[in-house]
Amino acid sequence: MTFLVFFALIVQSAGDIRILPPEQGGGVEIRVHVWGEVQQPGYVWIHQGGTLLDAISAAGGPTERANWKHIRWVSAQTGNTQVVNLESYLGNPQSKPLPALHPGDVVVVGKTATVRWMQVVSILRDVAIVVTAYLTLRNQF
Repeated sequence: MTFLVFFALIVQSAGDIRILPPEQGGGVEIRVHVWGEVQQPGYVWIHQGGTLLDAISAAGGPTERANWKHIRWVSAQTGNTQVVNLESYLGNPQSKPLPALHPGDVVVVGKTATVRWMQVVSILRDVAIVVTAYLTLRNQF
């Protein structure tokens, strides 16, 4: 029993893994980071073996601007980045299982192309307003 307590203290100090006590159901949870178009970006705790869907759900779910076709997953173990099409997976979940996340992994939920274009148009509108104001003032003086 002492060994398990010692092991639990070592693992907990790592920061990205925690062992739940029996009164909380036991098991192991890992911490992953979820950024982008989710309701509550930041780090979340999910059960060991959890997937992208578990992490996004733990972050409060996607916003209405989320692009389900382009979810980036950065592995803390390898540093490699993969793009996962969750829309395709949700349409046919038996096609290919989602990868299990590991402690410290990063999940980034991007914006749809429509939202990105709306931002570009908004910036162009603001620039046009400034240029119009400048030209108007310049012609008055």
